[in-house]
Amino acid sequence: MIWKSILVGITVVIAQHCGVSGTDGFSHSSVGSSSNLDEPNKSDNDQLNPMVSENDNDESDIENTGDDEKLSSQLPPDSTPRIMYWYGKVNQHVNLETGEWETDPDGVSGADLDPLTYCQKWYPSTIGVEEYQLETIDTWHEQKNKNSYTNTIMSKKCVQPL
Repeated sequence: MIWKSILVGITVVIAQHCGVSGTDGFSHSSVGSSSNLDEPNKSDNDQLNPMVSENDNDESDIENTGDDEKLSSQLPPDSTPRIMYWYGKVNQHVNLETGEWETDPDGVSGADLDPLTYCQKWYPSTIGVEEYQLETIDTWHEQKNKNSYTNTIMSKKCVQPL
């Protein structure tokens, strides 16, 4: 309940700073307008962002050429030495030659292992371990590398000497 009070207070301060009549950015006046709270009052929108013109939201001149997909498929794989743990599943590591995630072939290495020791199993010159980035992979398996799972987890970078 306290978080709700804090959020309402922040919203009021922001609305006052922006000159908005309602704390939620919508006009609540019933004079000359409908009582539908889902539609913002035009004057409130103008106050919130006076730099936006009516034509700025027109996306008809934007053409999607599909280049985004082509670009992402042309990027080289991230071959940063790294590992991932998910309790109850076999650990993962990146194959530096392909940049692809692989399940530990022993079928038993799990999240209870020391991350530095596990990094050194795959990348012997590792001197440290640090969080890297959230990654979604679909190569997770249960013990003995049975069944397949997909999950998004923070990967750990295996720091190499300079």
